[in-house]
Amino acid sequence: MSKGNKDSNVGLFLVPQERPGEAVVAQAARRRLPKRSRAETRALMLRAATELVCEGMADTSDRAVSAALAHVQLTEVATRANAIVRSELPAGEVDGQVAGITTGAIYQVWPTQGEFQADLLFHLAELDAASGSAMGQVAGIVAAAVAGSWPVEAALAAMIEVSFAHTRASAIFYASLGFYLRSGNDRVREVLRHGDDDFIAAIGPVWQALLDGYGLRMRAPYTRDDLSISIGAVLEGFALQWKRQPERTRDPLGEDGCSLPGRLAAMIFSQMTEPAIAAGPPGQSGLSRALVVFSGVIRASRRKVPLVKRFKSQQIRIVDASALSA
Repeated sequence: MSKGNKDSNVGLFLVPQERPGEAVVAQAARRRLPKRSRAETRALMLRAATELVCEGMADTSDRAVSAALAHVQLTEVATRANAIVRSELPAGEVDGQVAGITTGAIYQVWPTQGEFQADLLFHLAELDAASGSAMGQVAGIVAAAVAGSWPVEAALAAMIEVSFAHTRASAIFYASLGFYLRSGNDRVREVLRHGDDDFIAAIGPVWQALLDGYGLRMRAPYTRDDLSISIGAVLEGFALQWKRQPERTRDPLGEDGCSLPGRLAAMIFSQMTEPAIAAGPPGQSGLSRALVVFSGVIRASRRKVPLVKRFKSQQIRIVDASALSA
């Protein structure tokens, strides 16, 4: 068709030659769609991108595993690994005396980049769940508190503040949050479950040492794992809040060494634990225990048995009013 032909089909739409009965269709095809405004284009693109991001939550394919860490490339990792090797060389040695990381060596461990990224996923989850330095600090606080006869509230506050500081400063913790975008995949969920299990296994003995050191036990139906997961969730949630508005995590009472997550953790601890005394079975409320003790006082007075002698071995402690209403 010549350039001067006003009916040229050059443009956004290629219109087929009209056949009998198709004149209306051809005419409609030539009609240009209205042009979108910049705001409409932006809204449409953001809508489409949001759908893609949210679909990742339900992605069950193997692609989801590598997609969680798609930005981590083997070539870039190899470059960083070689830099680490050079930085750790003893003084006087040169690079040529130490073998660098080669592509061949990498593919002997991980045949594909996807397998490397999946392995990295598990590794990061393990690091996030059971940080040796943080667990060691918290265990040391419990040991010092029990040995020094600190009030249990002080021991708990110190534990929480150390844990909170570690969580909100952990780059690994924030990086691992991206895994949830791919939690529709079984392998990714396995990583997340694995992280939970590692965390519970690491913190469980620390909580038990605190309970034993202060003559406490879990109140039925709660378990030690319930305590670990509940307070862990509080700390993780407040670590995100600290990133947004750190001032909203401060202690409402303004006390040094305390924070809002610390106050909330103390409430959880109080509700899930009870004195390990022989006044009743696990799970008995504070009011019921108080009635048992009161009944013992009445029986002892009727038999004229000295109260000190009767209760000396029971190590009964005074509890606050909130315990009586538990």
